[in-house]
Amino acid sequence: MSKLDNIMEIVERNKIKFVRFIYVGLDGVLRAKSSYLDELEDHLIHGIGLTMAMQSFTALDTLLSEPRFGPESEDIFLVPDLETFSPITYVEGQGRVLCDMKLRNGEEWGFCTRSLLKKLSKRYKEELGIVFQSAAETEFYILKQTAPDKVEPIDWARCFSTVGYDALGDIILEIIDALKASGISVVRIIKEYGPGQVEINMKHRNILRAADDMVVLRDVAKGVAAKHGLVATFMAKPFDWHAGSGMHFHISGLDTETGKNVFYDKNDKKGLNLSRTAYYFIGGILHHMKSLSAIVAPTINSYKRLIPGSWAPSNICYGYNNRSAAIRIPTTRVGKEEKNIRIEFRTPDATANPYLALAATIAAGVHGIREEIDPAEPVNVDAYKLSKEERAKRNIELLPTSLREALEYLDRDDYLKSELGSELIEEYIKIKKVECESYEHYVSPWEIKNYVPVF
Repeated sequence: MSKLDNIMEIVERNKIKFVRFIYVGLDGVLRAKSSYLDELEDHLIHGIGLTMAMQSFTALDTLLSEPRFGPESEDIFLVPDLETFSPITYVEGQGRVLCDMKLRNGEEWGFCTRSLLKKLSKRYKEELGIVFQSAAETEFYILKQTAPDKVEPIDWARCFSTVGYDALGDIILEIIDALKASGISVVRIIKEYGPGQVEINMKHRNILRAADDMVVLRDVAKGVAAKHGLVATFMAKPFDWHAGSGMHFHISGLDTETGKNVFYDKNDKKGLNLSRTAYYFIGGILHHMKSLSAIVAPTINSYKRLIPGSWAPSNICYGYNNRSAAIRIPTTRVGKEEKNIRIEFRTPDATANPYLALAATIAAGVHGIREEIDPAEPVNVDAYKLSKEERAKRNIELLPTSLREALEYLDRDDYLKSELGSELIEEYIKIKKVECESYEHYVSPWEIKNYVPVF
């Protein structure tokens, strides 16, 4: 039985009436068109038309004032990857499939971030003999929305408290069931630090499938929460008084011939069991960290998470099991080092486009491998507490403190622009600057409260 025939059988068995053809915009928003049952088979083969202008849309749901693609632009097609099809378990009659954007002649479109990740994965496999693997620790909040601009936690359980699993258990289980129905293996579920905050860890896969898993998790969590009259949010910092939410990338690489972990070396003189390849990969990410931040921490709100002392990174460094560093080398069990050695990139949050974020991260790491960029010595102290002088002595710089600053670094990063596509990055920067300008013009309640009585 062909994959298409198998899908149509699943559709019939599950009484599916329409299927979401999902893509992720340059703005990081999950969007979709849907196919009704009557035309589903044709759409699964040929795709659904979509205006190019959607890749000039912003997260504020506006078209750029000077877009690369406007109402006059032709259509591309959302062509599904049939391997990603699944029924949606928490609503009746719906399915989901993830899509590439293709031109009408069937060629990949240069502004499709999923196609970009596939292209880079293939290129680096051929060039380096490495198949990069990843999985995400993804944190999010489940909240009550009491007004358009106000949310409240649905529970106040402490970090890792068993009570939190009681309060959130039914929703979490429904999310897990939906992920499993999509072929995603869940490793751990954690009641996190914040009230109503959850972390879900998924199994390592090749980088394309890892990014797909992140997309499905976002779709599922929001859908299940909505079913219960709640809202799931992956924004980095929904409360100024409590923990932020990240999307930590765990990354390793497998040798294409032996299948062994190329990041592992038991003879590592630094005692971290890392290979030279792993160190160079770290060096590349650290080298590009300021510009990379614009892609992996892509919203105004992202930079309210990346502050000193917050359990989120603010220092551009790496260290053994050091959660104050941008890159952490996680502790592994004795005897499991070769299989489990990896790096954890802690800067990203889940407002990022997962395909673009992983593409940029891997591209930065590969630059380190190509140029043998030395990441210097690991930082195994609390980096938050280092003085300015101590940071200078260790050559530790700070992450950008705003999206606009990060975008300025990205605009000057010729390597990343070349690897990811200069035209794509230029449009991305324009899209993100719209958010900056909107926020900078906004007069906040804080300003009214503190300035009106005084001045």
